Amino acid sequence: MLIVDEEQKFGVAHKEKIKTIRTTVDCLTLTATPIPRTLQFSLMGARDLSIINTPPPNRQPIQTEVQVYNEDFVREAVYFETERGGQVFLFITA
Repeated sequence: MLIVDEEQKFGVAHKEKIKTIRTTVDCLTLTATPIPRTLQFSLMGARDLSIINTPPPNRQPIQTEVQVYNEDFVREAVYFETERGGQVFLFITA
């Protein structure tokens, strides 16, 4: 099973590649705000759409920080988040 979180961050090329493997793999895409193309697919019946109107119990707020790259900071932040059972999305740009 392939789970894609934050579908809107994928480009068309990525989505086309997923379509090629989709015949043998179940695919679940998640997004907080459906992009117009995805919404149109669901309205046409080409894709299923489910809406979660309430957050899961005990959901933690998202905390975003922009930092100058520091390997020790990254290591500590990832460790802290995974130890508490959270998720980490790390984007490093030049």
